[in-house]
Formats: sequence, C-alpha cells, structure tokens
Amino acid sequence: MICHSNFRTNRIVNIVGGFTLLLMCVFFASRAQAQTPSELVFGIIAGDSPGETKSNWDPLLSDLSRAVGIPVRGMYAPSYASIARAARDGEVHLAWLSGSSALDVVLSQKMDVFAQVARIDGTLGYRSLLLVRNESSARTLKDVAATPTVLSLARGERDSVSGFILPEIAFADARIVPALHFKSIRSGTHSDNALAVANKEVDLATNNTADFVKFTERFPQEAKQVRPIWQSALIPHAPVLWRTDIPATIKERLRRTFLRYGDAANKESKRELATLRRIHNLSGFVDADNNVLLPILDIRTATQRASAHDSQFPDKATKDARLEQIEREAVLARAAMK
Repeated sequence: MICHSNFRTNRIVNIVGGFTLLLMCVFFASRAQAQTPSELVFGIIAGDSPGETKSNWDPLLSDLSRAVGIPVRGMYAPSYASIARAARDGEVHLAWLSGSSALDVVLSQKMDVFAQVARIDGTLGYRSLLLVRNESSARTLKDVAATPTVLSLARGERDSVSGFILPEIAFADARIVPALHFKSIRSGTHSDNALAVANKEVDLATNNTADFVKFTERFPQEAKQVRPIWQSALIPHAPVLWRTDIPATIKERLRRTFLRYGDAANKESKRELATLRRIHNLSGFVDADNNVLLPILDIRTATQRASAHDSQFPDKATKDARLEQIEREAVLARAAMK
C-alpha cells in the first residue's frame, strides 16, 4: 500500500475516506516501527582496542541474547563519533556512549537513555584528570600556563568529555589556548595518552579517574611514573541508550535484564559480576533517563558561552545575539530531552 498526498486538483476527495486512509497509513507505519528486529546491534566504544573490548563485552551480550530472546551483536568502534553516527543513522539499536555523544544522539530524537553504569566503588561518576610525570616541575595548571611553547600535550577526541571538553574549559580558565600554547598536540585513547606521559613521549595528558584505575591494573609500573595536577568536578558515568522505535516488550526485557545483571539475587551473580569487572570495573547498571545528561548539556552551554565571551565580534549587538542564541538553544535542548 502506498500512502501519498499528490491528489489531482480536479478530483473530489472524500473527507471520510481520506481520514480513513490517513489512519491506515499511521497504523501500518506504527506496525513497521514496532516490528521485532531479527537481531539487536549494540554500539560500544572500544576504549582500549576493538579486540580486547569485544572479549570483555561478549559474555554480557551473550547473556542479553538469552534473556531478551534476540541475538545481540556488538559493534566495537574506536571512536565516540563513529558510534554516535551509527546511532543517528539507525545502524545500532543500543549504544554505550560518552555523555557528550549521548547528548547528541538524544537531541536527534533517535535514542533515549534507559540505564547508567555503576562502578564497584559505588560511584555514578568520574573525574577528568591532567597527568604529568612525577619529576615534572608542573604542580598546577598555573605552572602549565607559565610555560608556553614548552610542553607537549596528548588528549582525547573532541567528543570525549573527560579527554577533551572539560580540559578545554580548564585551559580556558587558565588563559591557555592549546593550539598556541603547546609545542605539539596529539590525540589518542586514555590508555595511549597515559602511556605517552609515562614513556616521556609527551609532557601532559588528559585522562579520567575511571580509566586510570584500569590503566593502573594493566600497567602498574607505568602508572607509578605519573601523577595528576588537576581534576574536574564529578562527571556522570557513560549512559546506555536504546532506539526509540524498539518495541515496548523488547525494551522491558532489556531494562529488566540490565538492572538485574550482577544482582546478588541472581544465581549467576558471581559470574556476572566477574564479567562486569572485566568491562570497566563495573558493579552493575542503574535505572536512568535523559535527565542524567543535563550536567553534560550545562557543560556544553558553559563552553559555548565562554567561547562567545572570548571571541571577537564586529560589535556588541552581534555578540549579544550570539549569547542569546546559546541560551535559546539550551532551553530547546532541555525541552527535547523530556
């Protein structure tokens, strides 16, 4: 059946018939959206390497497949941007993303947050870090600011909250423009960047408290060679999202499975907890919604506001218009997340 509105102008349209046709279109479209997929594709950021990430996550995906009754296949990508793009293009049904990338996907109206990871230490968040070698003379960001064109930096990709966005805000507060201040800048994973500092390849690197715990376990000797000189306020842990068009029955199975995974009441809890620890020192998942991304929206808005204040505009009216636009977009974003 083909539904369209290109009626010839000389044809008399029966209103009742037209309304019935519209309802049939909506009905069939809803049925198409609610169709149970033959498999669920789970987009997961490969924080270390795709192979290692796959090895750590596959046991959980196997458990999900059995519980939900549909095969769950992992899509392991090396960047937040690639997973976010796949989410916006409808190539994944589930995604584990950084807060910034998750916010983009939620604002695209393609996915919603339904769970958030919890760590073994009970925290629901982590902090961005700036690392230096132990023998570095830098003790604070003021020390970094005092040495332009001397230090080299390793940081995360642009969508990384802890690896890029929050350090950028910290640099701005310290009157540091990275492109002008550092003698060189490179981009890599949190693990690669910490190793670069430990191995004297760079002087300064972004990281975060959650990834640094994992780094310490994998590279204990290298971890002893570095120390933080700055940390951010608490950042919400990466959320888990599902596509908005997944059938409600499948969503309920997914939610139930995630929230009970590793729970002491499960007879498989010991094995499940071991799986969670391998993934990222996790203890389980907690119920969540799009509201967990509001701090990320606030961070983004603050970054845009600071950038506008520091930018050159032809006149005050243009600058004021840009600031008003930022606030207007923030209000619209909050409304879209409900």
